[in-house]
Amino acid sequence: MYVQKIASIHNNIGLNKKNTCPQFKGTVSPEFVEYVDTLRGDCLDTYPKQFSNSINNLCDNIMNNAQRVMQNCFPKESVLSVDATQSEVFDAITYSNKVIGKYIPGDLTLGSLFKKHKLTPIERLKDLHQIVFDKDRFSDACNKDYAKIDAMTYEGADIFDKNFVKDFVNACIPVVEFYHDNFNLYDSEMTDANHYNERTQAEYAELLSKMKELSD
Repeated sequence: MYVQKIASIHNNIGLNKKNTCPQFKGTVSPEFVEYVDTLRGDCLDTYPKQFSNSINNLCDNIMNNAQRVMQNCFPKESVLSVDATQSEVFDAITYSNKVIGKYIPGDLTLGSLFKKHKLTPIERLKDLHQIVFDKDRFSDACNKDYAKIDAMTYEGADIFDKNFVKDFVNACIPVVEFYHDNFNLYDSEMTDANHYNERTQAEYAELLSKMKELSD
């Protein structure tokens, strides 16, 4: 029975030990890789050998899609991960941008999976597959980044110290520049998303202009 080890998965998707491979933009965390690998092992241990190829293919597809979407559609320091501490019932698949998170804490939950004692391994694997291939979830993550930066740019000075807002704006300009400059990439990864189209490239350009005014 074949189980792809965590180290080999890291090599296959281009992650190094520090998770900072330079060709990556957004990435998947080692915790997410290990989570998929553990779920893979649970499925392989539970089902007959003739299902091994199907299980491995499903896990590989999850990893490949997660890696592709994160590196194509999200700026540097954006991370797809897993948080098993939020609930005694669910594990959360999370998205965060570390730059934004330094100023506005809190990860976005893209979806939740029942913990291993609540569902069979294959049921949990299918649920994870559904989350990772749901383009609306990732488009929502893009919108949440935009909304946080937009709110701090236009309203932050009314709530926070102006120097704090200026630091935030300077730190987040590269984030907005990435979204603006790579806007067309979203068409290939998020074609049928319902939510991402709430933002246009022109809106990113307008936000970026305002941020640069504040950064002076």
